[in-house]
Amino acid sequence: VFFHGVAALWSYASVFGSTAALLIAEYSPLHESCDVYESPALSPHCRATFLAAVAVYGVFVTALCLRGIANQQRIQHFLFLFRLAALATMLATLLVHLLTATSPVPVPLALRLRLPAHPT
Repeated sequence: VFFHGVAALWSYASVFGSTAALLIAEYSPLHESCDVYESPALSPHCRATFLAAVAVYGVFVTALCLRGIANQQRIQHFLFLFRLAALATMLATLLVHLLTATSPVPVPLALRLRLPAHPT
């Protein structure tokens, strides 16, 4: 169970770090690609951004783990409200797209490429 927990925390940290590095690089003035999974040889700026994001995640998770359950009540309420707001935002954007798109049903790739529906 311990190794499973450690592996899960490292995978969460890796996903958070790679996503943060990708978003930070996309909106930075350098405009370089910082996809951790695409190229293993990262630039020094990408590597530093990734490691900093993993460190921030580690500090946040460690701070939450050291607090008792009773002390986390406000944080958990905030995170719950944040998840509800994120879900409401996703549903609202879906509704706006369905109401304003010219073709609400995406055209399958086979039809766009004029491929037969069932190749024989």
